[in-house]
Amino acid sequence: MRHVLKCWPEQFQDIVDRRKRFELRLCDRTYAVGDVLELREFKPDSAFYTGRQIDVQVLHMMVGGKFGLARQFVVMSICPV
Repeated sequence: MRHVLKCWPEQFQDIVDRRKRFELRLCDRTYAVGDVLELREFKPDSAFYTGRQIDVQVLHMMVGGKFGLARQFVVMSICPV
């Protein structure tokens, strides 16, 4: 499955540069290992998209409710594709 998501500039660049290899999200979708996240760079201060995007694949997931992670969140290990 493909999920189209907003991504703020600081986090976006860290993903592009492969410094950030995880994504923390509200678990409001049916995320699963193998899914592709289409991350679109979004500037929240001006509320517009920059036009940059990157596709990443979900390699591993930790669903909230354990290890101190709130139940409504999910941490996904990601890798650019």
